[in-house]
Amino acid sequence: MGSLVDQYLVALDSKDWEGLASTLAPVFERVGPFRDIIGSKDGYVQFLDRVVTPLEDYHLQPVRVVPSDGVVFAEVVESFVYGEKMEVPEVLVFDVGTDGLIGRVQVYMMHVGQEPPVPGARA
Repeated sequence: MGSLVDQYLVALDSKDWEGLASTLAPVFERVGPFRDIIGSKDGYVQFLDRVVTPLEDYHLQPVRVVPSDGVVFAEVVESFVYGEKMEVPEVLVFDVGTDGLIGRVQVYMMHVGQEPPVPGARA
């Protein structure tokens, strides 16, 4: 399982959309950080191409990949230039089916430098 997710991460880092698509199950869902849902493999690959391809100096750096009984957790840092150099820490949660392909990806992003929504929550 981990190697499949490693393949996905390498493909995303290199903007290899065909290689990334080969890791995804025919029935696929992506749940984004705003609970936005993309309900198809083709739609997801098109989304990544539309969003990631134009980003200058895009890189996806895996920090750790942890497989656990049909689920793989990947802590990553996405970096790119969008007016200024940005780094976005994330956790990606992959559901891997019995067919050995990724059937679902959920994206959780840290909001670096933003104020917490409740008083006293700042560590």
